[in-house]
Amino acid sequence: MYTRYVEDILIIYNTNHVTVEKIQNYLNRLHPNLTFTTTIENKNTINFLDLQLIRKPTGIEIYIHKKNNNHRYHNQHNSNHPREHNMEAYRNLINRMLSLPLSKEKEKNGRKS
Repeated sequence: MYTRYVEDILIIYNTNHVTVEKIQNYLNRLHPNLTFTTTIENKNTINFLDLQLIRKPTGIEIYIHKKNNNHRYHNQHNSNHPREHNMEAYRNLINRMLSLPLSKEKEKNGRKS
């Protein structure tokens, strides 16, 4: 499986058929100005964008991953930004939580799915 968001790429592959080195070598040959690096899952877990993906025998569990350097997801309520901008930031976070398959995360945050 291959998915991409801007410059972040997630590839899920069968280790019986191909190695991470072969994939990385192939990608690095595509264009001389592009250099791909890899991050391997650790204990069946990998972070992609702001999601934490955990590989289970029955499928992939998805949780929200909060990066250490991302302390603020929204403007301070007393900032000079228009009120509509602040409200839209909150609406975006709520819609994102409701649209992702995060059943355990929703329960933890007070919403049952």
